[in-house]
Amino acid sequence: SVFRRNLRVTRPTGWQADSQALYWKYYGGFDARLGQVRALLLCPRPSPQRARKLLLPLFEQAMSRGSSEFLLELGGLALLAGSPQAAEVLRMAWTRAEHQGSMVLLLESASLLAYLHRLAGRLSLARRWLGELQQAVHYAQDPLEFGRYQIQKGHVHLLGGEVSLAEELLESLSRTNLVPRLQRERALLRAHLELYQGQRARARQLPREFEPFGLERLNFLEGELLRVHSGSGDLKKLLRESQELFPIFRVAALRLSGQLEPALALARKWEFPQEEGLCL
Repeated sequence: SVFRRNLRVTRPTGWQADSQALYWKYYGGFDARLGQVRALLLCPRPSPQRARKLLLPLFEQAMSRGSSEFLLELGGLALLAGSPQAAEVLRMAWTRAEHQGSMVLLLESASLLAYLHRLAGRLSLARRWLGELQQAVHYAQDPLEFGRYQIQKGHVHLLGGEVSLAEELLESLSRTNLVPRLQRERALLRAHLELYQGQRARARQLPREFEPFGLERLNFLEGELLRVHSGSGDLKKLLRESQELFPIFRVAALRLSGQLEPALALARKWEFPQEEGLCL
């Protein structure tokens, strides 16, 4: 629904509890296993491996007869759990949203697909989905979604070595009145840019504002990785917190700690490009 989407974008105080309540209203009767998946992933001590096992039969069920709304819900959880099927489920959500003409679902699915491929270091795919997101944002004329798009695009510019383009985007974002959630994501982009510019001391000033659990866990891990690169983070903490979640953070933590063979094995298992993305 539009209300659930607005909760995810703006993230006011207590938004995760409200999102959970709305989830039970819309999807609670679909399959009890989905409730178990959410509980396993959104609790303070998540169990992604167990969640992935429960997700497997749900993927088949959703792909055959699930609505675009349910596919989007499932794809978001699969992304958080580090499931290899996340991209396929989100692509199906986008396709069905396109057929039914739902702008909200197009925006959400394209944004998640761009985010997933950006984290995985698959820059060509990240750019493709950013292109789809740009078209949807242009049609929707939604300033919130435009801000999300610009932040994602800024990270992709940096990963592609296009530092000047990222600088221009960040300068534009600095003149934009963003909601608090996007202000925090803009701070991540600024720290990312400062690292590329060699300004490690400034990157160390990245505030710890994302919650280390639930739906903000990937944002939290991204911040922790940037802190480690800047010299202010705790590598042991990153190794611990990245256990079993979206595997790219585990690959990065292993490589930074000098465990190159396990890092390479995990990257090959998940088909992460070694020359791009957070694998560096």
